Amino acid sequence: MAAYPKPLPVPDLDTQPFWDACAQHELRAQRCTSCGKFRWPPGPLCAHCRSWDSEWVKLDGTDGAVRLTSNIVDYPPDQVNVSMRVVVVWEDATPEISLPKFRPVE
Repeated sequence: MAAYPKPLPVPDLDTQPFWDACAQHELRAQRCTSCGKFRWPPGPLCAHCRSWDSEWVKLDGTDGAVRLTSNIVDYPPDQVNVSMRVVVVWEDATPEISLPKFRPVE
């Protein structure tokens, strides 16, 4: 595999589970097990209830549980809008890192 031409994420203690799931082509987000709110970006403490307890839950790839910064692919940039429904697609940047990107739902 050729070297990826752009900067890649550097997983840390809080984000490693997210990137591990991405490597398996699964979109996951951290959710507080005390209040049920999603934590994004991932972190050790819930901003809503201050609980330390959390779990990583699989997302269906089209829901709005969290807002990620990513790319819209296979679509004219001038037609992208914030209300469009999207589905996750994967770009395998390295054997360890798969990047979630999105394309419009057809």
